[in-house]
Amino acid sequence: MPDFAGSLYSNAGVARDTAADTVAIFTDATEATDTTGTGSATALTQTDSAGDWSSLSVADGLYDVRITDGSSIRWRRYNDRIQLREIWVGELSVVNQTNAVSNQILLLRGNNSTRAANDEIYVSMSMEDSTGGETEFARITAVGTTVTALSEAGRIDFAVMTAGTLADELQLTGTALAPSTNDGLALGVTTLGYADLFLATGAVINWNNGEVTITETDANTLTIAGTATLIDIAAGILELNNAVRFDTGVAIVAASYSAGRDADVTNQLHLNVPTGATLEFSVNDVAQAVFGASALTGNVVGTGSSQVAQGSHTTPAATATAAGHVPVPPNNTTTFLRGDMTFAAPTSTAEATQTEVEAESAVAAFVPPDLVKNSPGVAKAWCSIDSAGTLRTLDYNIATVGDTGIGNRDVNYTTAFSGSIYANVGNPETAGEVVFTSQTTVDVNLLTFDSAGVAADRGSTQAWHGDQ
Repeated sequence: MPDFAGSLYSNAGVARDTAADTVAIFTDATEATDTTGTGSATALTQTDSAGDWSSLSVADGLYDVRITDGSSIRWRRYNDRIQLREIWVGELSVVNQTNAVSNQILLLRGNNSTRAANDEIYVSMSMEDSTGGETEFARITAVGTTVTALSEAGRIDFAVMTAGTLADELQLTGTALAPSTNDGLALGVTTLGYADLFLATGAVINWNNGEVTITETDANTLTIAGTATLIDIAAGILELNNAVRFDTGVAIVAASYSAGRDADVTNQLHLNVPTGATLEFSVNDVAQAVFGASALTGNVVGTGSSQVAQGSHTTPAATATAAGHVPVPPNNTTTFLRGDMTFAAPTSTAEATQTEVEAESAVAAFVPPDLVKNSPGVAKAWCSIDSAGTLRTLDYNIATVGDTGIGNRDVNYTTAFSGSIYANVGNPETAGEVVFTSQTTVDVNLLTFDSAGVAADRGSTQAWHGDQ
């Protein structure tokens, strides 16, 4: 709220202190030059022996001050206009008493009669430097970039002192907030970063006037553009929730080139090239292997006896291959791999009998899957038993396993052997020994011992070979 005060002196500079010296503060101020003012005085006081006067604080509002010295009256009206060169104040408070949503508090204007583009007015902020000299540390400048009537445009420049030089650093126009010079300001510093960055749909991040740009082209797509743009992830992982899709470019020449998760959702890495193209694996830009629709060409793949021979591997005829190599099978269902490592169509469509399989007879017949088990070289039963005597998942021809004591298991077969003479093979999972006793056509007793030969519960794996 306003608080009025002042001093009253004679022409000779003597303090005025008489009963006739009064100061009255009136509301509802008018332009009248009367001696009474309009209405009653809101506050009334007198000068003291030093000629000073002050009023009690009054409510917010607009007031006229009437000073009476004998028959002389002076007014200080709220709408007086004055001219000043310099004001020294402790603290300056400027209040617009208009009761409105938007009020003008301060008007700063220039008065250049030439009225040309880029006219300026500015506010300086000065302090004393270490030597006591007055120094302008910052400045805010208003620039009339265009002064043509009805086409006016403006700019605000912000300047600060840096290393003893005052220079514009930031400018605000109707379309942009930008540094005053190219590469002139950082957005944040290492220890003072911004919390978030919010950009509107269609926003563009632009490096050096188009060298590289990132544009949001719709609600969920970022388009990276530029001249020979390279995204270099020097340290870290690029994590994608969908696929990487290659479009037309320097090395990729059609949108159908792609790499990503396979479309059948089987968690496969899918590399795809269009019809007529090949998939090449290179070292130092030298092709090591090239996949086509019907051929694999390139250098040696693998080491030692596992190598794939140099050259081309296409769908072959039924020809022999080098020792230790498995030939590429023909793309058909009429030829089979023979013992001499060649592919050929069977000479007979007859099915071998169980007796012929057991005797390994040299007959022109094929062995059906259900008779493979009858070959003398094939295990007739196998299983894995844990240390508690429990049959583990995955076994063959094992009906049950009984735990009959420490290190003692009774193994029962689903399909019996033809006789009680057959081979037992077993290994303990920890140091010790596996012994087979009391074998019959339908079961066998399995004993496990520790390294000292004492019966102990041990996990074991075992297999049985013989005739059924």
